[in-house]
Amino acid sequence: MRLNRLLASGLLILLMAGPGYAKFVPIRFDVSRNRLIEFMLSSQLPAEHFSRKSLADVAPAAFDLYLRQLDARKRFLLKANVLELRALAVHLADN
Repeated sequence: MRLNRLLASGLLILLMAGPGYAKFVPIRFDVSRNRLIEFMLSSQLPAEHFSRKSLADVAPAAFDLYLRQLDARKRFLLKANVLELRALAVHLADN
């Protein structure tokens, strides 16, 4: 019993110490990469898509679907992360 408690305590300490070594990486908005993706989507979407909607109309719904699928069980992204991603989403319709 004492060994189990000791192992559980050691595991808890290890799990709590791990995030202290994490590295904070600021979000970089790569304009050239996003322009390439926008060009590829805008050239292929009219030819391949069946509904003939403009990219500006499809972009918000596609981004919402992407966020729902990215963290469907809401385990990984914090509310602050989602707000940061939504702030970047306005650039989808601008391109």
